[in-house]
Amino acid sequence: MLITNKILTNFNTNSASFENLYSSHDSKCDYAKRPFRTFDANAKEKDYESGLHYYGSRYYSSELSIWNSTDPMADKYPSLTPYNYCANNPVKLIDPNGEDIGDFYNLNGKYLGTDGKNDGKIYVVGDKKSQKMIRNNTKNNLITSTENVNICLQTTRAELSESVDVFERTKSNGGKFEECSVIDNADNIYRGTTGSGTKRDATSTLPDVPGNDNTSIHSHVLEYWTEIVNGKEVYIFGNASRPSSPDDNIIVNDVTTFRSFKRNIIVGYAPPTFGDEYHLNNRESMIYFFDRNSDLKTSLSIDTAKKILKR
Repeated sequence: MLITNKILTNFNTNSASFENLYSSHDSKCDYAKRPFRTFDANAKEKDYESGLHYYGSRYYSSELSIWNSTDPMADKYPSLTPYNYCANNPVKLIDPNGEDIGDFYNLNGKYLGTDGKNDGKIYVVGDKKSQKMIRNNTKNNLITSTENVNICLQTTRAELSESVDVFERTKSNGGKFEECSVIDNADNIYRGTTGSGTKRDATSTLPDVPGNDNTSIHSHVLEYWTEIVNGKEVYIFGNASRPSSPDDNIIVNDVTTFRSFKRNIIVGYAPPTFGDEYHLNNRESMIYFFDRNSDLKTSLSIDTAKKILKR
């Protein structure tokens, strides 16, 4: 039998933990514990009933050097073992909260590299110089800090995935009614009901979620129609790049609603290059990102979002 004394200290070099490890070939080691001990190696709390360390999203057995459950994000990484940690690369990556790997992509959805943090964030980089830096770092097996590159969009897999879903739900209802969702700051998704009414008034109602740091996502109608304006017949169409305002004589308008959310996303068709039927039928499917002041921050095509989500 091998007996090892392990003493951990805090930043002031005061004893914060003491433990005698009795190592043998028994199925479970015995521990001599001190009552004041709460945290163990890596500053992770130990559950003395189970003998496991709590890492936020799952428990770890330091005796057996294994996780007691699968990675909560395992379904998104089918090529990796579900019991992996940091994509089996703990030298390069860290995982502070058990979420997705933070990745860099270009405006076409092509993967560039990682920031080394499993935080579920997606960074879209449009600057050519920054893209080159990330690619070179990836080639040399290095991570890239977000502080060293110009980022045109910071989002999450949850936001992109739900934006695509809202758009697809709108297509499924014939493009005649709005669809909507809210994502809270823990990436929980709350879906609203399909809009009612017709044309300009086919608005949906966002679910009521506590907090003012959530993300709202809704679609604009995909159909177009004609109206007589000043004696002339003109095309009227849903335009996802423009939030509705009180000037549009809509009771529930985007500009007013956006003030209650940290980020606001509108999905739908981009405005046509020309106001004729051909161009109205060939508009690009888009995701537009706005702040709470209704200022457009950036945009991304639905096709690009789907490419990012496939990785």
